[in-house]
Amino acid sequence: PVQLVEPPSHCSWRTHLARGEYEGLLEFWGPKEMHRQEVIWELAETEKSFVQSMCSLQKIFALPLKTPEGRWIDGVPCSVARLFDWLEDILQLHSKISNALQRARNQQTQDSHPSRVILHVADCVLRYVPRLEVHQPYLVRFESVTAMIEEMLHSEDSVFGQFVNM
Repeated sequence: PVQLVEPPSHCSWRTHLARGEYEGLLEFWGPKEMHRQEVIWELAETEKSFVQSMCSLQKIFALPLKTPEGRWIDGVPCSVARLFDWLEDILQLHSKISNALQRARNQQTQDSHPSRVILHVADCVLRYVPRLEVHQPYLVRFESVTAMIEEMLHSEDSVFGQFVNM
C-alpha cells in the first residue's frame, strides 16, 4: 500500500517557537497575525507533504512503467501515460511552490525577521497561481482513465491489466 506523508497533527508553527517566544510575538503582533503565521506554516507543510506523497506515487506506479531512457514501455495505454505525464507536471509545479515557500520561511526568519514572523508570503507564490491550470487535464480525464484501468485489471486479455495485477 502507498503511504501518504502527513505532518503530525500536534505540529504547528507555535510548537516550533522557543518557550515564551509565542507570548512575546502575540503581544507585539496580535492574535490575527499569530493566526496568519499558523496558516502560512500549515500551507508550507501541506505543500511539502503533498510533494513527498506525489514523489512516492510516481516512484511506485509510474517509474516501473518507463524505460531507463524515460519512455513509456510498450503496452502502456496512451491515456494512462498521459495521466501520469500530467501528474508529473503537477508534481513539478508543486515542488516549485513548496521550495518557494520554504525559501521564504528560511530567508525571512533568518535575515530580516529573526522573530520568525513571515511578512511577505504572497510574493513568492503569486507567480505560480496561473500555472495551477496544469491540474485541469488531469482532473478532466482522471475518472475515465481510472475506470478504464479497472476494466483492464479484470480482463484476462489486457496485457497492461495483467502487468498491474502483478
